[in-house]
Amino acid sequence: MRTDNIELEELYFDNVEEDGMELSYNIPNTVELDDELNLIRQRQGYNDIVAGDVYNDVYYDFYLILHTKNNVIKLIGKVNESEKDDFTNYIIRLDKDAEKELLWKALKQLAIDLYKEETLDDE
Repeated sequence: MRTDNIELEELYFDNVEEDGMELSYNIPNTVELDDELNLIRQRQGYNDIVAGDVYNDVYYDFYLILHTKNNVIKLIGKVNESEKDDFTNYIIRLDKDAEKELLWKALKQLAIDLYKEETLDDE
């Protein structure tokens, strides 16, 4: 799966513990991400997919999750407004190259976010 068109927005820190935490970034929808989640859901028999020519209330949210405790990176797609799998999270599988690229994107975005926060504190 291509990751060059994935952007990371809005960093959240969750499950902060002494030995690790979960960092979570919102990801704006792309056609490719929608298609990936559509395929996963269609394999499970769900036909209320997100597509340009399909009209329903279903929409997806995407997140990049980094677990620092166990060094895991996940791309999650969450289904909204579906009759059968509403609020269900699906893992979108990534190969090692995609994981590496997204990890570097997350690190770069974290550095940007920290720098912005630091410069705001100086004002």
